[in-house]
Amino acid sequence: MFKILELKNTESTLPAEVGYGYNTREQALAAVKKHLTTFKISDEIQKETTGGCGILRACESAGFPVSTEEDAAAMLNFPNQSRVFDQTRRAVRFWGHDSAMEWSFFVTEDALKRLQPSLEHNEESLLLAFDTHWAAIHAAAMRAYERKRKGSYELAVADF
Repeated sequence: MFKILELKNTESTLPAEVGYGYNTREQALAAVKKHLTTFKISDEIQKETTGGCGILRACESAGFPVSTEEDAAAMLNFPNQSRVFDQTRRAVRFWGHDSAMEWSFFVTEDALKRLQPSLEHNEESLLLAFDTHWAAIHAAAMRAYERKRKGSYELAVADF
C-alpha cells in the first residue's frame, strides 16, 4: 500500500497525509500528479517558470524529482513474467505495463538466435532463450517503447 504525504513548507517537521490506499506505485504517482494541480505558486516562482510547467518546476526547485516525457520509459515495467510462443509470428510474446496500460511485445526467432547462436528452432528452446536473456530483452523493449508509442512492438535483430 502507498500513501501520499505532504510537507506544507520547508519548516514543517511532520508531513500531512493527503492520500492513502493506493495499491500500486502507478496509482500513487497518478494521485500525486492530480494533487500537484491544486498547488498555488508564489509570484516569485511564477516569474521563473514558463511553458505551462510551473508546478513541476516549482517542485523541482524545492528538491522534489518530477517525471517528464523523457522519463516515460522508466514507467514501463514487466510485472507479469508470462511469455508465450506465437507460432504464426515465430516469436515469443510478453507484456509490459505503463500505469494501467498493457503493451504487447514480440521477440522474433531471429533476434533470439542472435542472442543465443546455438538456438534450436522449437518452442521449448525459444522460450528458454527468452528466459536466459530476459534482461537484454526487457532493455530492448524499453528502448523501443521510448522511441514511439504504438499498439504492439516487434523486437528484431536490429534491436539487440
